[in-house]
Amino acid sequence: ASSINNPSGITRDPAGNLVICDRDNHRIVTITPAGVTAVLAGSGIAGFTNGTGTAAQFNQPYSIVADASGNFYVTDRMNNAVRKITAAGVVSTLAGNGTGASVDGTGNAASFAEPLGITLTNSGNLYVADYATQRIRKVTLAGVVTTPVTGYMAFGMASDASNVIYFTNYFQNRIFKFTKGSNTPVLVAGDTSPGN
Repeated sequence: ASSINNPSGITRDPAGNLVICDRDNHRIVTITPAGVTAVLAGSGIAGFTNGTGTAAQFNQPYSIVADASGNFYVTDRMNNAVRKITAAGVVSTLAGNGTGASVDGTGNAASFAEPLGITLTNSGNLYVADYATQRIRKVTLAGVVTTPVTGYMAFGMASDASNVIYFTNYFQNRIFKFTKGSNTPVLVAGDTSPGN
């Protein structure tokens, strides 16, 4: 009885509910194990507004990750920002200012260009695939943005218990990994040719 529009990112909250980036409805929705859907944040209209619940606005929220405290971090693709959502649905902008560029800095002094994949390491840092600039950005939970990796068109992001960061190299059909100590990607799988 519910509908979503091009869902992209997905994670879980501490209670076991799914939390979905309802990308083209410009909102974040929760889905209980029984299939009951509710809006956590987002008005359903594209915009760039902080606020609580449906008073907040996104523009193509793309990927989402949860922390142990029940907060969520979302790559807001067309707003070129990383947004934070509390368990109560309070939305703030962790980093980015809406400008499509790649500038390191803190909070709204930093900028992204179509951020897509996102992961959160055990050490408490976010890593974001800054798709249009072919960079991977590190974002602390205080909103400090730096650029540890350049030259890769990253799409999806993940990390493991040892804080190794993995990413998909979209058009090159490859998967790489790197550690925060070296920041030098190492090929995991793929040979640039599409195949199965």
